Amino acid sequence: MLIWDSDLSNRLTSINGTASVQYRYNAKGLRVEKTKGSEVRFYIYDLQGQAIHEEIINPDEHQYREYIYALGQHLSRVDGEVDEAGVYSDDTANVKYFFHSDQVGMTPPLVDLFLKTPSVIPSIGTPLSGITR
Repeated sequence: MLIWDSDLSNRLTSINGTASVQYRYNAKGLRVEKTKGSEVRFYIYDLQGQAIHEEIINPDEHQYREYIYALGQHLSRVDGEVDEAGVYSDDTANVKYFFHSDQVGMTPPLVDLFLKTPSVIPSIGTPLSGITR
């Protein structure tokens, strides 16, 4: 059985069931933190409310994702790791994804062009779906 809790602004704050999840929001109503078990995700937004940075911290690793926009459209995402000293990796091992929206704004499968053999990642629907809700 799942138990859903929300705050006075009707924003989801936690889900309790087989796995417990908690959410925190900033004054603008944007999700800034998600905790699920031992994993914590932090989100940073630009002035337009678009997620531009995500930190993923768990006992085994510390990762980040950076989101790049052009003309209000989600263009690409860069995934990388943070070492023990807190230094963000900037080498070619970072994974870069490019989002190609169709005429109705949906994002078909992602393409990783930086692999020796380009790979396609299954579609995720709307980019960053669920982050700001």
